[in-house]
Amino acid sequence: MDVNQLLELEEFFERKGWTKFTGHRFALNRIGDLISTLNKDEAFLINQILEKFLWAPNEEYNMLFLKALNRIPPDKLEGIKNLIFIPIFKKNDKGKIKSSLGIAYLSKAGFIKYYPRFEDLNIVPLENHHELQKKIDDGKISLNDSLILYCDDFIGTGKTVSDCLDWVTSECSLEIENITVLGLVGMVSGLKWISEEKNVYCYFGETVNRAITDNFSESETLKYKDLMIEMEKEIDCSSDYSLGFKESEAAVSMIRTPNNTFPIFWNSFKRKEPFCKPIFPRF
Repeated sequence: MDVNQLLELEEFFERKGWTKFTGHRFALNRIGDLISTLNKDEAFLINQILEKFLWAPNEEYNMLFLKALNRIPPDKLEGIKNLIFIPIFKKNDKGKIKSSLGIAYLSKAGFIKYYPRFEDLNIVPLENHHELQKKIDDGKISLNDSLILYCDDFIGTGKTVSDCLDWVTSECSLEIENITVLGLVGMVSGLKWISEEKNVYCYFGETVNRAITDNFSESETLKYKDLMIEMEKEIDCSSDYSLGFKESEAAVSMIRTPNNTFPIFWNSFKRKEPFCKPIFPRF
């Protein structure tokens, strides 16, 4: 990476607001290393995706959490006394450390009470729907004056949400109409699918589009998807994650980079030695 390329990258990081993030210098250098190994078309594609890239590390979580909460319309809070936060996870994820647990825990942060629309509400974080059912059975919580928020930091295809809601509604007295989905970041394609599949309301701090399909013409989309797939041959990654999990085409990194993101951003690129280290590692 020459001096001009370094200056351009530094300007890009300033423009994106990334210089305030812990580890940004490592990410900047790794982007430079990757781009320096690519041909003109490959470098163009990576730069275009980076323009759309949303980097939301832990420093951004409080802000995104509040943005998501503030997207809940006033009429949804009418007559509400309890805001109940429950992490999204699938039945076979029980016992695993999931990011959604951290989002439910964020609800205990005192800054929520600074905002007039929330200051008089009871904030109730729960570990799962079994805890909620017990409180309902004990008469401590009523569905009539509670807004139940199933939450996560990132929602991609929406499949995890769908599986979670199927599990919840099969095991307790909750109906789909009792549930609202809250997240920090969500893919527009996934949110559309959830809304149509489950008919639930979803509120997010930020939403993102597919980084290739939603930003190029049809012919360009085919060209750049093929180009990305060719580049993926030079990383160690299962074909299940080609173009991101289920071909999500996400350009997102959170505390942990979701597998919906193009794997070239979270894997080593092995075109030539020394191999390019991942820009936004998952592991």
